[in-house]
Amino acid sequence: MKKLTALLITVCVIMTLLTACGDGGSGGTVSSEEPFVSQPDLSFTPVNVSEYASAGQMYPLQIKLGDTADAVRAHYEAAASDSGDSAEASAENGDGHSHGEITLTENEFSNHTELSAVNEIYCYLPDSGEVISAIVSYSDPYGFPLYVATEDDVIANLGTPERSGTPERNDVFFMLGPVLDNYRILVYTFGTNRVTFIFNEGTLMAATIVNAESWNLDAGSAE
Repeated sequence: MKKLTALLITVCVIMTLLTACGDGGSGGTVSSEEPFVSQPDLSFTPVNVSEYASAGQMYPLQIKLGDTADAVRAHYEAAASDSGDSAEASAENGDGHSHGEITLTENEFSNHTELSAVNEIYCYLPDSGEVISAIVSYSDPYGFPLYVATEDDVIANLGTPERSGTPERNDVFFMLGPVLDNYRILVYTFGTNRVTFIFNEGTLMAATIVNAESWNLDAGSAE
């Protein structure tokens, strides 16, 4: 009889514990799933590269292949003037904003001349009438964001390149330093124009567009 009583007490205790666990409802439920953490949106949509490149343009830049150095100078003089007007207006309105001065510097090398702005370089050859035949862009060329877009991103949009791998000296003519082992390129041709995407440590660092018929540098570095 004592054993039966003890057994009944044990069953009652177990039932009481089970009931207590179920009384908490949904408020007492602990989820084992990890909380959702939103990730930054790294998606992007490049422009129609073939359309722009065939016309000699390095989107989003306004100057294109075939324009003259005078057109480049006039463009940046106008941009500097607009920037100055904006800065003056800001000072008068007391909005506290400052605007950096837009400058264009010219550097003459042994085999070409460069007109350099903040995020772009325009190049012409000697005896060319100062016609621009190469452009370098650090302004998210063709909508591919710098230090985000990879080789796979470019290939997914443009297909298999005609050349890839380690760049030659003339592929990175605008770099004054040595060609490093961690540089890689993808090369595409659109009509008479050649576009080269340049990567450093796996992500896009710059791009160039040159007139393949007229742009012909010596094998040496730009010194």
